Amino acid sequence: MTDPSPHLDPKPPDKPPEPENKPTAFPLPPEVMDKIPPKQRQSIESFMSAAMSFGPVPNPLASKVTSEHISEFIKLHSRGLELDHDDSKDSRKHTSRIVLTTICLSTVIILALAISGKTDILLELIKAGIFVSGGFGGGYGYSEWRRRKDD
Repeated sequence: MTDPSPHLDPKPPDKPPEPENKPTAFPLPPEVMDKIPPKQRQSIESFMSAAMSFGPVPNPLASKVTSEHISEFIKLHSRGLELDHDDSKDSRKHTSRIVLTTICLSTVIILALAISGKTDILLELIKAGIFVSGGFGGGYGYSEWRRRKDD
């Protein structure tokens, strides 16, 4: 007689032994729970059972929100977005006015000094302008670098 192949064995496979410490639904490990005195362990188990059965408390206002409230919220939010856009537009206009005024005043001062022949003051003024613009550019570049690094 031939040996039956192992995959046709009529015996069911043996069950793996069950672990001694069954996992519990409590956040404390079983070995910690075993060390707690029985009275305190019972208190902890009853408290945790009660806490897990209740679940999170629902917000009482959630049941009172209607579609009208949502529509009103959407309207107010879109109005807020429009105001933000208007603020940024006004800020750009203000900045461009300041830059144009500074350029015009610098040009007038440079031309006045060049026409009057005070080249020594003009050279010092041009150096100062270069230093100021370099400092501004360096500070702006550094702040952009930090902003990108933080993002």
